[in-house]
Amino acid sequence: MTITEGRRLGRSGVLVSPLTLGAMNFGEGANTGEADSIEIIHAALDAGITVIDTADAYTQGASEVVVGKALRGRRDDVLVATKFHNQIGANPSHQGNSRRWIVRAVEDSLRRLQTDHIDLYQLDLPTFSLGLWQKFGTGYAYDTQREIILRAFDLGITHFDLANRYGPPFRAAEKLFGRLLKSDLGRYREELVISSKAGGFLSDSPYLQGGSRKSLLSSLDHSLRDLGVDYVDIFYHHRPDLTVTLEETTSALADAVRHGKALYIGISNYAADRAHQATQLLSAQGVPLLVHQHRYSIFDRWVETEGLLSFAQEDGVGLVVFSPLAQGLLTDKYLDGEIPQNARAAASTFLTPDAITEDYIARARALNEIAAERGQSLAQLALQWVLRQPQVSTALIGASSAWQLDHNLAALQFPPLTDEELGQIDEYGVHGTGVRV
Repeated sequence: MTITEGRRLGRSGVLVSPLTLGAMNFGEGANTGEADSIEIIHAALDAGITVIDTADAYTQGASEVVVGKALRGRRDDVLVATKFHNQIGANPSHQGNSRRWIVRAVEDSLRRLQTDHIDLYQLDLPTFSLGLWQKFGTGYAYDTQREIILRAFDLGITHFDLANRYGPPFRAAEKLFGRLLKSDLGRYREELVISSKAGGFLSDSPYLQGGSRKSLLSSLDHSLRDLGVDYVDIFYHHRPDLTVTLEETTSALADAVRHGKALYIGISNYAADRAHQATQLLSAQGVPLLVHQHRYSIFDRWVETEGLLSFAQEDGVGLVVFSPLAQGLLTDKYLDGEIPQNARAAASTFLTPDAITEDYIARARALNEIAAERGQSLAQLALQWVLRQPQVSTALIGASSAWQLDHNLAALQFPPLTDEELGQIDEYGVHGTGVRV
């Protein structure tokens, strides 16, 4: 490998150097002053580096300023990447993911970089995101739901994953979150990444399910009303619809962005080949696919066996994984073979009692022993396991209590899994154990 060897960047046709120059500590007032920073950048370009990575928050904008100065006369030879989200200056509102702040952040970055375009721009997602799929509806105590959501935000979770059918009943989760935005979280809207989905079954009506333009865009309007917001950060097509052309579906998704009702587009539950087709169709419309959401756990390895990891790597799409605990099978809840009264296996259509088989119990107990040797719970081990994949941008977790949320987030405190431990997990983490695949 040589420094000038070109590598394709994600799904694009752009070739970049295998090494990138990071400008985090460049600029006036930083560890590397302006003159030295410019000299280093010029030396990197002369050596064949073609990518420079900066951010608006790096040295409070000074990094972008010095990169802009260094690239005078050489801009066309370089791919410039910058980022937004972190706070700039003393004003706490100068941060986050709102449309207003993104537009301002881009304009400020363009001015500092002295350029008319940015080649790469990045949205950061937290390692864990809170999914409001189950237990965030009218059948559960409002105070408990409020406590969980506010606790998640206090712990640094900024991404809240919703859908038109989440509850129960359908749409209850988005109404709940809209209520909390009005009472507690509204002043932090710029710090939140709110995602919604449409296309899942709501009723027998053809307009309340599927991937048609009418179904997707009318559902998005309904979600915006329930949430009490002008836009969502990520809008997903919830599941593939083979009765509607992919061209119609992707066109509707792209229009959601063009009309200012969504900032980014995602898909969910797509097979790898169809996901790739959607990526190409969206790219042709100037609206890149940001994320793909799918199940992934020690007991459900569909993303590995069916090529989704390869798709994400090759097309430059982040994976948002849900059910990392396999609906509770990768916790200590069923290790004794009994089903607690209020457990999901006793009261959910997504996990039934017949999943608690002798094979499941034996495998879960073996995995629990691996976790215990590491000083952690089975749930914490399972969460670490899905996060080991670089293609995974964030793992969606649910919670029925603030304690459970705290416990799961503590998974980040443990050392990385070793190759030996991963081999042991593979021995007992048999694909299809207790779950529908």
